[in-house]
Amino acid sequence: MGTAHRFRFGVQASTARTQTEWSEQARKIEDLGYSTLFMPDHFVDTDLAPMVALSFAAAATETLRLGMLVLGGVLSFVLYTIGAADHRDLSPLRYTALTAALGWPAILAATLVGTAAGWLSAPSRGDLPRGGVSPPRAAARY
Repeated sequence: MGTAHRFRFGVQASTARTQTEWSEQARKIEDLGYSTLFMPDHFVDTDLAPMVALSFAAAATETLRLGMLVLGGVLSFVLYTIGAADHRDLSPLRYTALTAALGWPAILAATLVGTAAGWLSAPSRGDLPRGGVSPPRAAARY
């Protein structure tokens, strides 16, 4: 028979609110035998930005793999960098304009699918305080 492969499990977490909590949670996840820690990048659901929180987890663990569920900006940059080699005939400005023109529909589609599937909700005025933003008074807006 072929080589045996160990079955791996991942976990999604987003409830820790501080560096200490993230570090402890990541160590516990690693100690329980999980191979990967994923974090959503919906900023209304978490107190820490995904890269910051996962940096805390990386510093606290030895073998735990880390990932974000969706991070459109990073993915777009990676695709942009990879694709540039195939379009040497375009100037950097034209290539950037092309990727921006083609990239935003993909991000819009992912957002619409995520909202329709219930994975994320459309932001509302009530989300502002959770994100640390105070809604301005009506007089201050005009």
